[in-house]
This record gives sequence, C-alpha cells and structure tokens, in this order.
Amino acid sequence: ETELALYTEEAAQSKVQLEQQKAAVEAETRASVIEEWAALAEQAEVQCTALQRERDIFRDQALKTATELEAYTAQQEHQQQERAAADAAAGARQSELGQQNDDLQAELRRLEKVCADLRQECGNLREQLLRADGTLAERS
Repeated sequence: ETELALYTEEAAQSKVQLEQQKAAVEAETRASVIEEWAALAEQAEVQCTALQRERDIFRDQALKTATELEAYTAQQEHQQQERAAADAAAGARQSELGQQNDDLQAELRRLEKVCADLRQECGNLREQLLRADGTLAERS
C-alpha cells in the first residue's frame, strides 16, 4: 500500500508537471503566432504606405502631364496657323503625351486598387490575429 501511495503521488506530480509544460508550450506558441501576425500586419502597413507614396507620385506626374498636354495643345494650335509642316510632329507629341497621361492614370488606378487590397488584407490579418489570440486564450 505504501508503494501504491508513492506511485499515485508520483503520477499526480507527473500530471501536474505535464500540465505546467503544456501551458508553457501553449503560451510560447501563442506568443510566437501573435508576433508573426503582428509582423505580417506591420509589413502590410509598410507596403500600403509605400504604395500610397508611389500613388501620390504617379498622381502628381499625371497632373503635370495633363497640364503639359493642355499647354502643348494650345501652343500647337497657335503654331499650326503659322506652320502647316509642324502639324505631323505636333500630332505625334500630343499623342505621346496623351498616351503617357493615359498610362499614368491607369497606373494610378492600379496602385489605388493595390493599396485598397492591402488595407483589406491588413484588416483581415488583424481580425485573424484577434481570433487566434482569443482561441489560444480559450485553450489556456
């Protein structure tokens, strides 16, 4: 009976130690997952900020190009009255600026969509982080 009591006590102590080890592993895992998701959320925010800056640059370039196009078009209309020979070159330049403006506008729209997608993904990651933290907290 003494031996049985010793085995029972050892088993109880082993069970407590295992539960403590399990809790420590779960806490460590939760902390690791939280750190990883926080890093991903931070990366997404950094990317979003960089894309916003890039979008602003493209927007400024598009506005500048549109202004240049308007000025150039007015200049060409005036010069067209004076020189019929410059007509072909002016049309080519006007077309080039129009295409550049269209390209910049398209790139601006693409960057705005990418930025919106990154914001959405950042929000999703935050929600996942909160859910994971809640799930891990429940397991503890």
